[in-house]
Amino acid sequence: MNPHATMAKIQQACTLVAGLLWFIGLVLALSPAPQAWSVTCFALVLGLAAIRMLKPVWRSIRSVSLDMNLLMTAAVIGAVILQEWAEGSLIIWLFALADWIEDKSMARTTRAIESLMQLAPDRVRLITTNGQENLVSPEEVPPGSRLRLQPGERVGLDARVVSGSSQIMQAQVTGESMPIDVIPGDTVFAGSVNGNGLLELQTTRSAGESTVARIIKLVQEARRTKAPMQKTVERFARFYTPLVFLTATLVTAVPVLLFQQPIAVWGYRSLVILLVGCPCAFIIATPVTLVSGLTVAAHRGILVKGGAALEQASRIKAMVFDKTGTLTTGKPTVQDIITSDHTQEEVLTIAAAISGESGHLLGKAIRERCEQQNLPIPRASSIQLIPGLGAEGFLDDTKILVGRVEAFTPQAIQEEYKKLLQELSNAGHALVCVGTPTRLYGCIALADQIRTEATQALGQLKALGVDHLALLSGDHQDAVNKLAKDLPFDMARGECVPSEKLQDIQAMHQGYGLTAMIGDGINDTPALAGADLGIAMGAGSDQALDTADVALMTDDLGALPLLLRIARKTTQRVKINIALALILKFGFLAIATTGFASLWMAVLADTGSSLIVIACGLHLLREQFD
Repeated sequence: MNPHATMAKIQQACTLVAGLLWFIGLVLALSPAPQAWSVTCFALVLGLAAIRMLKPVWRSIRSVSLDMNLLMTAAVIGAVILQEWAEGSLIIWLFALADWIEDKSMARTTRAIESLMQLAPDRVRLITTNGQENLVSPEEVPPGSRLRLQPGERVGLDARVVSGSSQIMQAQVTGESMPIDVIPGDTVFAGSVNGNGLLELQTTRSAGESTVARIIKLVQEARRTKAPMQKTVERFARFYTPLVFLTATLVTAVPVLLFQQPIAVWGYRSLVILLVGCPCAFIIATPVTLVSGLTVAAHRGILVKGGAALEQASRIKAMVFDKTGTLTTGKPTVQDIITSDHTQEEVLTIAAAISGESGHLLGKAIRERCEQQNLPIPRASSIQLIPGLGAEGFLDDTKILVGRVEAFTPQAIQEEYKKLLQELSNAGHALVCVGTPTRLYGCIALADQIRTEATQALGQLKALGVDHLALLSGDHQDAVNKLAKDLPFDMARGECVPSEKLQDIQAMHQGYGLTAMIGDGINDTPALAGADLGIAMGAGSDQALDTADVALMTDDLGALPLLLRIARKTTQRVKINIALALILKFGFLAIATTGFASLWMAVLADTGSSLIVIACGLHLLREQFD
């Protein structure tokens, strides 16, 4: 096992055991048991939690920076000197727990990038100069090489089709919702999945320059530029930490050095100040409230990956949506049936008889429509696939064609239908034509289905103050326009590649403020990572779910306005908790400086403020957000 992974597991185990021991020690301290028992538990907590905190504390000492790590160390030492073992061990354990959560977040990002790298196959079929076929790594294949792609295999490198025809499913790479028919001269992307045809390809880019490789690079760059929420805490610590240290030092130094006062009395007061100033309430104020908000969200099918993401969600001003699989179901359905001298039912059943068993997504959709309408499907014979065009077969000795318009002769399509078919195609419909080689019976128009809750969800987002709603999709512009016409979008763009989506999101951030991206495919990962908040649909790709900050596990767009309501209430409660902690801390610091605060008052102030913010945070669990 990797040494770093082994050390991480050891630190994780130590942090968990330390937390358990602290609660055992607290129970023992409140019971008639000997004090040595509880002190032993708390001492063990100090040792176990310190395993994780030694590195950041040592880094602070080496850089001579007065940060939260040194304040934590001073508070722990002061608490131990004052024999407040419970306080000292709790402080260091909470710090260790926060550090562990940060490590888990970074590990998730690493896994997401690694899973992207696995999208393309690790071997491709290279055709040598003598016509032989060798399995080699994509990294060994230079541009201009010949590859053979078997049915069902993934494309290893960006390439151009040289011979053969097939269907390519590239929704995970480009966002195109329908399978693409490819013939010689067409381009295919690494990571796409081949259908049932045999293809010979010529590579156009090396492995390092492929579409998938560029997406990985964009994800890495976007992750590096995203600022964590911890910067706010660090900015506050630059003022708070030196103030506590300076106050505690002056309280002892001035009376002892200038007025020859007893060091024991004023040293005691300094330790009280350190204890009052310990960051226990500040540490608890934010995580307890955020965990409550995260729990509320999880119970409603919204997986938010950490408090930073929840805080970002509360301040979102613009939202960008992908189309396929996000606003739509990602599954083609029959939208319209155009007929000439046959009924719609006849056109459906004939198409299902020829293409329903082909395994093609459109054929399956047609067969499902027949089943929904309880239409009997006739038995066809001699069914054969026509690569790149469709399929043919016989019904009652009549030869039937089912497929693209190009499969029929121009004379087979009546003039009055040509314009209508073109309009349907321009609107983003996939067309399945049915007829004989000499006459068109009819045409079935299929399209991705919009989610039923989309209109209401987008309307609620507008009502919640989201200023700008945008639709960015890899689909054709006509299909995007058709969808946007029925929904309250402020902007709709089609034919977007991943880098363009990321650029548009960055522009929206400049114009409107914090911007969220909602998507589900591999092509969405750069935008999900580069947005201020990435939101993935639950049925989306593993890469999108890993890269995103939020996952809608219910596949319900109605969860988006609910997410904003939960996030806003949670961050509002965090601010209240921090304000309470500040008021109590600085109030008791003033009292402690004058010498009117005793040790028990310091403990009461620290513990009391912690209990108040805990109660405030946990109250979120009982609130209604619907």
